[in-house]
Amino acid sequence: MARNGVSAIWQVSDSGVLRIAAARLLRAPTGRHAGAVEARVGAQFLDMNTKLLASFGIDAQLASMRDGRPELLFHAGSTIGAIPLRSPVSGDIEHGLIVRPRFGWLGVGAMLSGVGARVQLELPKLPTLPKSELGVPAWVIASIVLFRLERLVSLSLRHFQELHEIVDRPRGRIHWSAYIARYLARAQPSRVPCSYPALQADEALMGAVHATALKQLQSLSVVRRDTVVARRLMTRYESLRQAVSSTRPRWSALGADRTTSSQGSTVDEAIEAMRWTFDDRGLAGLRPMAGLAWRLPMEGVFEAWIEVVVRSMARMVGGVVRTGRGRETLRPLAWSPPYAGSQRYLLPDVELVRDDESIIFDAKYKSHWEEIDERSWHSVSDTTRESHRADLLQVLAYAAASESRKVTCVLVYPCRETTWASLRERGRHAHVAEIPAGARSIKLILAAVPLAGSVESLARALAEATGDR
Repeated sequence: MARNGVSAIWQVSDSGVLRIAAARLLRAPTGRHAGAVEARVGAQFLDMNTKLLASFGIDAQLASMRDGRPELLFHAGSTIGAIPLRSPVSGDIEHGLIVRPRFGWLGVGAMLSGVGARVQLELPKLPTLPKSELGVPAWVIASIVLFRLERLVSLSLRHFQELHEIVDRPRGRIHWSAYIARYLARAQPSRVPCSYPALQADEALMGAVHATALKQLQSLSVVRRDTVVARRLMTRYESLRQAVSSTRPRWSALGADRTTSSQGSTVDEAIEAMRWTFDDRGLAGLRPMAGLAWRLPMEGVFEAWIEVVVRSMARMVGGVVRTGRGRETLRPLAWSPPYAGSQRYLLPDVELVRDDESIIFDAKYKSHWEEIDERSWHSVSDTTRESHRADLLQVLAYAAASESRKVTCVLVYPCRETTWASLRERGRHAHVAEIPAGARSIKLILAAVPLAGSVESLARALAEATGDR
């Protein structure tokens, strides 16, 4: 356990607030001038870590507790991750901050399993967090290792190797002396010893993939939480292991002499991920090791999740899916004069187009739906109401920019799976409003979508809300 602030790992939910007494940064009591010393150390901590915290969307400040003693105040954004922090006492990485998803780890795991390559964990080039109980599920690193290995194996990497074989007809270079002495002299003229180049799989690299898959399977098998996500990962790791089962598992491809490859970043990233596994970084249940720094913007994850749901909906009701991620929904704004104005375009997250109808989806990773469901509209905070109004104006701007005769705008907020089940049972998972617009038909829908569950069920619920059954 951490003592007197040394090697402490703190945790906060995304969009939440964390308060840490500045005294926890010190190794020993400070005596009669405690407040002044703690304030100075707190200020030094911010000088050393504020820029890094800001890159994770965290606003850090020095404030005062009720008794006047200084404390650190962390306001987290919508990005989750693990952040190594330097101690103002030693200058070394002695602290860490884990930003966890406010809707729970299990929902994020289910979404990452569903969105595939649309979203990846970002692993910045930062020091590892101190050896401590990180409180991060095993699948966080296991999922990105899996993605990199699957992409590597899909390349079918091959390179030329010289093979030595006995063939029945000449091929490549013939070993004449061996042919005459061993085979021709024994009346075996059809056995010809030859050497020739041939494209072969990189056995050393595939052997490392095999070893990595086995070790990840061992790690995930001891997971006691998020078992649904762990089982899904184990199934995919087993498929990966089967794909490379013809090679013997070994780590020889990860030697220090193998740094960058001529085959591109896919190979380099896969080798890096396999080295994490070899060093036990991020693995659960094997042995405590320092944790990797990582970052995952939840807004992007939720948008990708909604894209997956809408694509499933399109298979049910027909239509073409366009995404903001692919810049397919971009609508330029023409300012007059051209150099005036601010925003240059509108970019809805997802759009389903069919005939003369557009269904525009705008995903907002905010707690608005659960806040409004738990309390009445008039009971939520002014900040929440203003933010919700801004969301409505934004999605209506998307409707105004559409050329379709019939436009449906769906403003989507996340919720927990248990909340959604209750809403669905009561028929309150979506609210619909008609907007008078002359000859055009504009419909506005506020919808809740959980961060887990059956994609087909969620797609069916959205189809019902838009009038397609």
